[in-house]
Order: sequence, then C-alpha cells, then structure tokens
Amino acid sequence: MNRLSAYLSQTIGIEPWLASLIVIVVLTLVINQIALLLLRKANAITDRTRTVWDDALVQTASKPIVSVVWLAGLGYMLRVIQTQVEQPFL
Repeated sequence: MNRLSAYLSQTIGIEPWLASLIVIVVLTLVINQIALLLLRKANAITDRTRTVWDDALVQTASKPIVSVVWLAGLGYMLRVIQTQVEQPFL
C-alpha cells in the first residue's frame, strides 16, 4: 500500500498521508462491493433450499459483515490520521 500511496502522491501531487486515505477508502469500497456480491450469491443459493435456517443465517449475517468491513476501513483511516495529529485521540 505504501508504494501505491507514493505513486498517487507523486502523480496527483497530494500529501502521502492523504493518498493513503484515498487508497483505504477505495479498497474499503471494493471489499464492500465484493462482500455484497458474495452475500447476494449466498442468498440466491439459500433460496433454492427447503429450510429457512440457512436463509435466516445469511440475512442475519449480512449487516454485521458489511459493518465490519466499514469499521475496519475506518480504523485504518484513523490510524493514518493519527500520524498527522499531534494530540493522541485513539
């Protein structure tokens, strides 16, 4: 990720820490879309079965999975921001 951030920093002309934030946001969006796609596929598979338990499991797990993706991305963004702020907030 450091090489990608350095490349963006040199190409666009922005600060390296800001380039890192952009990379983290884009990766979080991509991972979120992949998770949503996999959840839709799992939902389609469970719709074909007779039991309701697998349907309930996929539907119940959907929001926590997406939330974890965004919380992890936010955590990484806060770590990058922490390096630029003198006062500790984490």
